[in-house]
Amino acid sequence: MAIKSVRETFQNRTLAMDAKYQVDVSRQYIVITDDIATGIVAATSAVDPVTGMAIPAFGDEHPEFEQATMVSASGKQDANNPFMWVIDCKYSSNPDSAPTGGAGGPTTSSPEVAQQQKGVEQANRIENPLNRPADISFSTGYMNFVLAEDFSATPKKIVNSAGELFTNPTMFRFPYLIINASRNLYPLNISNLNYYCDRVNNASITLFGGNTGVTQKVIQTGDLLIENLSAQRVLENGLSYWRTSMVLHVIIPNSWGILPEVESPGFDARLRDVGFNEKINNSTTGKVDKLVRITGLDKQPVRVTADLDGNGLKLSANSDPVYLKFKTHPRADLSWVNTFLAAGPF
Repeated sequence: MAIKSVRETFQNRTLAMDAKYQVDVSRQYIVITDDIATGIVAATSAVDPVTGMAIPAFGDEHPEFEQATMVSASGKQDANNPFMWVIDCKYSSNPDSAPTGGAGGPTTSSPEVAQQQKGVEQANRIENPLNRPADISFSTGYMNFVLAEDFSATPKKIVNSAGELFTNPTMFRFPYLIINASRNLYPLNISNLNYYCDRVNNASITLFGGNTGVTQKVIQTGDLLIENLSAQRVLENGLSYWRTSMVLHVIIPNSWGILPEVESPGFDARLRDVGFNEKINNSTTGKVDKLVRITGLDKQPVRVTADLDGNGLKLSANSDPVYLKFKTHPRADLSWVNTFLAAGPF
């Protein structure tokens, strides 16, 4: 089996360029063989015996765009003329499209590997996966809260013209930060995935700073929640490791000035203290003697819940509502989280 000729065809030349001046280029070649049994490996590495024209190898530069290198190749044997192969070659200047190997190497990295250290030339990426920094992205989420006062220059209470609360309260969205972070670990303690998920920090914790490029923040107790933990085994160049991902929900310090209590709500349950009854204490023993129905101005039992003062008594008129908090997330030492997010090894 031998190659008879290699030539470039001009039927499938394409060029795409984005706003970052990254280019993707396609070229097409025709390979003629003397045996229909010639395989794809021989066709995609063919060299013309007369002109010396060769199918580009992985990593070869494009003749017109030096910043673009050959990143993938595909071939198809012509059904009508099985002595002919059509080879399509793709070049790209995007570092995340580059192959992990040299000439004849794999066409693409696995998604788990390609997503690591994005934007860095693969030749410059840290060779040992366990020494690579965490890959981090930010977004926002929202918690819904009852709006006690509006956001006017002079805040107005959200009540009807008679000063009563609306049956259906007005809500507003309180934002928190979502951090998605992934890094490589080995070995993996699978018990940690189960233990730390849905935990909040039991003490204040410092995030970022140093060489992370993100301003350092001190997150107070209860304001960092591990929403999700996951891990996937990856095999890269003969090295096995675990690509571990974490989703954090974080309340940024001093972002709670719009809340009635002017303090962080945390991620635990925050319930307005309301009810149909109030408790009456025995004047002698000081213990709760009984619960009595709260009455309205008409001296009749209220038909909707009334505000309480946090001690089981009806809240006095024109007082701000009281909120009760319940710890609905287990506490844990999460001081290791910042090391996970750091630029250095974990």
